[in-house]
Amino acid sequence: MKSKYTKKQRVLAILGIILLVGLYLAALIASFFNSPTAQGFLCSALFCTFFIPIVIYLLQFFAKKNSSSPDDDDKSFRK
Repeated sequence: MKSKYTKKQRVLAILGIILLVGLYLAALIASFFNSPTAQGFLCSALFCTFFIPIVIYLLQFFAKKNSSSPDDDDKSFRK
């Protein structure tokens, strides 16, 4: 079964997930140690929860707009 998502889209999605999980773990660990930066970590994690998917979507949108053909997006990842 062929996926409707390109390899580039899957890689960007995985990187976004890793970044968000890392931010939430940093906020959780900072809160366990009663760090004064814990609230800052939590606020940045909440902000990035909305900001990172929007940036990933915009990157994919502009990459698709600037490509010369639909198959050019996936060729760079096949090497």
